[in-house]
Amino acid sequence: MNIPSDNGSGTGLNSKKFQEFRLYFVSNSIPQRIVVTLFCSVGAILISGLWTSMDRMLMEKKEILLLNQTTETTSPPADPTTNELVVAQVSHCIAYTVSLVPMGMMADKYGVKNTYLAGMTMASVVSLMLPLFSVYFSWSLLSLCIIFLGISQSVIHIAEAVMLAHWAPSSERACLGGFVFGANPFGYGFGHMLCWIVLYYKAKWFSLNLFWGFAGLVWCFLYLMCIYEDPSDNPHIASKERQLLHKQLPPKTIRILPPWKEIMMTKCIWALLLGQMGHEATMFIMILPILSYTWWYKKANISFIGFDSLTSEVACLFLLFSCTGLWLMSVSVGVVADHGVTRFRWDLRKTRRITTCLGFILSNPLLLVMVNAPEDSAVSKISYVTAALMKGAHYSSFQVNFMDITRNFPGFVLSIMLLGGNIANFMILICIRASAPNVDFKEFCAILVIATALMVACVCLMNVKRPAWDYSNEGEYQGEVQTRAREVTFTFDQDNHVEEYSMEDTMSSVSNFNAENNTNINNYATFTEE
Repeated sequence: MNIPSDNGSGTGLNSKKFQEFRLYFVSNSIPQRIVVTLFCSVGAILISGLWTSMDRMLMEKKEILLLNQTTETTSPPADPTTNELVVAQVSHCIAYTVSLVPMGMMADKYGVKNTYLAGMTMASVVSLMLPLFSVYFSWSLLSLCIIFLGISQSVIHIAEAVMLAHWAPSSERACLGGFVFGANPFGYGFGHMLCWIVLYYKAKWFSLNLFWGFAGLVWCFLYLMCIYEDPSDNPHIASKERQLLHKQLPPKTIRILPPWKEIMMTKCIWALLLGQMGHEATMFIMILPILSYTWWYKKANISFIGFDSLTSEVACLFLLFSCTGLWLMSVSVGVVADHGVTRFRWDLRKTRRITTCLGFILSNPLLLVMVNAPEDSAVSKISYVTAALMKGAHYSSFQVNFMDITRNFPGFVLSIMLLGGNIANFMILICIRASAPNVDFKEFCAILVIATALMVACVCLMNVKRPAWDYSNEGEYQGEVQTRAREVTFTFDQDNHVEEYSMEDTMSSVSNFNAENNTNINNYATFTEE
């Protein structure tokens, strides 16, 4: 969106100060891929915190949990696990799950910028309307509100990843991806901390809803002013950054419906599916013990996990500390992985597998230690924090793998991955609810063992090469080609005769190489006159 500048006499959007603020972000003062990464990470924090606030409101706000109990007889308060609450929560899960694939296809075919903006706008408006629903309450309005929030959440999760796929070069993919995807659990912990502050100071719940709603609208306004969908659309990007992105991120060649049959027959897609299912199962075990002592409400008897001594505020700080460490670990592992691949020529597939094992397989044994540790022991808490730190490697390895294998269909591939994980999470919730209130530690151990098996299968099937269905035609080279270039430097004498020369062989990586245009690529010479 181009806004005409003025001579300093304008107001509002045309004012000189606003133009200077906007140009600070869209000019080459800051690398544009960093600006996009920051916006995506803030968007992830906003949607995670918004849903956390709404989920906790369903648990804690008695006026919403009661189904219009305004009768003449005094009735006891309704249990938070009433059928109405279950319907409200299930409606969010169904709306999120059903809308994943359509939103992924929409982001690929019609562009991700407007899709991202629409999702965040919808979520912000829903958050601002929640106070109205809490006053003039009805379950139909609440369910409709939660359905829209579920749809907007799926849009944002898809769009933030696709936007990052458009801007993150392969040499920085793990670092930038870890920064964006690791912001989701941080937003979850930050949202719980804000919820505790509201409860502690006995503030109105609508204050928290208004905070997330207005913060989302401010984000939408700045996003509309500063973000472009693709590097080729940004006229303010520096030439050096443009060359880097053009070299490592070739333009998308097709905008058609994804070949879903070919996609589902690919091993790397099943690796993403199995890995996401194992990840969701592991995160469920990590989140459940903290929640039970944070909100003074035990749906299941899980005191054996060992967090009995935590008060509500300490539990929130404990969760926020763990999520912050997870985020930092995600970025750190991403920096090491990118540096090793680009500087020391590490094999990309092996690097992805090793870092995925760090985030997948090492965290689950620590969670098993937590589950089997003595009640209220330091071992359980240390195991929990260490498992959270190890889990950070997941977001800079496995979570960015979909960008390795596809350039033209990142939204659809990611939607398939998230769909499998959400179905697994839904099945675990059903099993836990069916076993409540006497959930035994053996069930948690069984979930962790199954999750570990899924993760091992994911690591075995993981790949980083683009499959054939991601190319527009048969003439386009499939995969990355390592080409040898010979650099020849000549030294001339006064009569322009060659006095001496030197040769040096270098290796370069060509992505999305077209075999039909393979001319003069094997050798080139650089002439330098001295």
